[in-house]
Amino acid sequence: MKKPVILVVHRNPEKLLQQIDYSLDNGASLHSAADGMEAMLKCQQLKPAIVIVDIDLPDFNGMTVASAIKDNKENQALVYLTGLEGLLENAKADRYLPYGIPYELFIAQLKHDFQQIQGGEKLDEGMENAIVQQYDCLVPACSREDTGGAFSVNRLLSPYYHLSGDGLHYTLLKSDADVHSDNKDGLYGFIFDCVGHDLLSYGQAMNTLYILKTYMWQYQAGVYETLDEVVKAVNREVLNNFVSATLIPTLCFFMDIHAQKLIYCSAGIPSLLVKYKDHSRRESISCRSYMIGYDRDVSWHEECLDLSSVEEITFITDGLNDLLREKSESADEPMAFAKHDDISAIFIKIFHDNK
Repeated sequence: MKKPVILVVHRNPEKLLQQIDYSLDNGASLHSAADGMEAMLKCQQLKPAIVIVDIDLPDFNGMTVASAIKDNKENQALVYLTGLEGLLENAKADRYLPYGIPYELFIAQLKHDFQQIQGGEKLDEGMENAIVQQYDCLVPACSREDTGGAFSVNRLLSPYYHLSGDGLHYTLLKSDADVHSDNKDGLYGFIFDCVGHDLLSYGQAMNTLYILKTYMWQYQAGVYETLDEVVKAVNREVLNNFVSATLIPTLCFFMDIHAQKLIYCSAGIPSLLVKYKDHSRRESISCRSYMIGYDRDVSWHEECLDLSSVEEITFITDGLNDLLREKSESADEPMAFAKHDDISAIFIKIFHDNK
């Protein structure tokens, strides 16, 4: 019988993992995440039964991470928040454990919940599969096997019922595909965030998704030679066809894995995150520019990143960027609420040992 998965999200999880393993008689499959972004990604990969999130994480406030996990329809986990000294507005979890709670009480609660899960008090497998399939229809994950061992792709989407204007898409083009011979193999994609949180922005997001997919397909087919041409064409389309004025931070990219380079063009997406070999932390690459919809007479510039020493690339919306900034020393004022919309991302992991 497959063991239920428990994910511990903590700066230093080793001691807690050992204690949980001992207390549950080695009955769970234990995993850890060192920060919020890794936690949200692992929740999609591992489908944990229980997620234990510490409030003090290096990138996001733990309440934001717990809330985002609870919002995501793909996740059915029971979520613990630990180390609490107060609650932010809009925070979500199943178990709220204050700072200094006796260890025995925490373990007693965990044992009770774990026994309930082992007893089958959760969604049946058919329902879980249906939820996952519905989510995957929106934008598919891409495994290492799909790319011939070169890289893998995953994604994080903001909750739809918050009416966020986020959107993302990517397409894997391989040489055996039935496409024009001039096309280059690799990963083509984009991420964007229509400004606003209402029905109008949600409708604009659907239209923007269609427009960007259309012009990125034309880029794949060789109609446009550069991504800045694509962004300019999308900008023209938005200004000509959207009834009301809107600003759309956007980033388009093409990852040429054979040439070991990432070509990208940002239109208002403030940064992308890169993790290099032998580095423990992600570095932010600033790429500020005009948003789509700002004006007709602006220009954008295509950039190129050498991937020979890159292990991970993360494209993020401005919501995630704000959360990262909020945890940095440069933040003017900390957020007074647990933000868990506008936090979409595309994660790319590159495998340099591919033969």
